[in-house]
Amino acid sequence: VMVFKVCPPLYMTRIAARIDSGIDTRMMTVNRQLPRNIRIIRPVRPAAIPPSRITPLSEALTKIDWSKIGVAFGGAQKNLGPAGLTLVVVREDLLGKAMKHCPSAFNYKMVADNGSMYNTPPTYAIYMAGLVFKWLKAQSENGITGVAAMELRNMAKAKLLYDYIDQSQLYENRVEQAFRSRMNVPFYLRDESRNDAFLAGAKARGLLQLKGHKSVGGMRASIYNAIPLEGVQALVSYLKDFEATQA
Repeated sequence: VMVFKVCPPLYMTRIAARIDSGIDTRMMTVNRQLPRNIRIIRPVRPAAIPPSRITPLSEALTKIDWSKIGVAFGGAQKNLGPAGLTLVVVREDLLGKAMKHCPSAFNYKMVADNGSMYNTPPTYAIYMAGLVFKWLKAQSENGITGVAAMELRNMAKAKLLYDYIDQSQLYENRVEQAFRSRMNVPFYLRDESRNDAFLAGAKARGLLQLKGHKSVGGMRASIYNAIPLEGVQALVSYLKDFEATQA
């Protein structure tokens, strides 16, 4: 576990989100509302809204408004590095509030006070994450570097894919536009009897792992930081070609 600290900010409602459904949890804190298929864990009065707790598995190393986050807890295996490393970001005023029976590994004040090394750290995973951080800082887009550059790149990738799906007669995305993820783009064939043919054709074009999560079905394109714009262009090209053959 690697623990970082952030300064005291605003407050927001506690929420639960499904990454496999392609929902961007960051937009919930910006819009102060929830998509229809997301539930509030604990309804509260506006005057007593608690800090947000998010699990940025897919959104890690993307642009996040930390002023609205109290605790972020997520695995590294999407955008940070290999599995086995957990990133925790905790507001300083929330440290030291662990319950008495809380295990030491989850007492974030203890972890922070010991430089994230109270327990034996996953050294290889931390080393690999460090390489990812260096790579990210070196990225450049229109004279901008680092996370901001990656944000521009991710916006372009997501727009390209969503724009084609939205105008398609064969594919559809079922997530409200205000809450769409830039990392995971789920979509469905309107005629799901064509799913197997779609996946076989994608495999022949070198486009792999497009089958959707078993809990929601359909298809899912994961376009994380490491995926270049050219990869999304190749996917959109295949989507067009497959749709043309199914007309």
